[in-house]
Amino acid sequence: MAFSQEQVAAFVESMKLIANKEINKTQTTSSQVGVVVGDPQGFDAVVRIGTSEYNVELPEHLHDWIGENDVVIVQDLFGNGNKMTIMGSLGSTKDTNLVVEDAAKGKLVGGVTKLEGDNGGLSNDDLSLE
Repeated sequence: MAFSQEQVAAFVESMKLIANKEINKTQTTSSQVGVVVGDPQGFDAVVRIGTSEYNVELPEHLHDWIGENDVVIVQDLFGNGNKMTIMGSLGSTKDTNLVVEDAAKGKLVGGVTKLEGDNGGLSNDDLSLE
């Protein structure tokens, strides 16, 4: 049994339609940049992305590094908003930062936007060297 070119073309188009519908159902990881609103509480943080605020997870290894006003990378692990995690910091919106320059490398190699406060948490005070 032979098929006409029109029948083959119609079959191919229907397969494309089915494949595209299935692809659109797929959810993929995505990353966005946001600003931390308030100091995180343990594993919980609130991040403003655009004009919306999201409750996100703060991994333990970042507890001493992420605080209010920090610019962070937030990864939506399943692409549906159900599991959002801070992956790292890009800096801070604060005016004062302590940066470390490696003269031999000719570039900045580190920095601090907050120091430990008297209460054991991160201080949001301005940094100054005396």
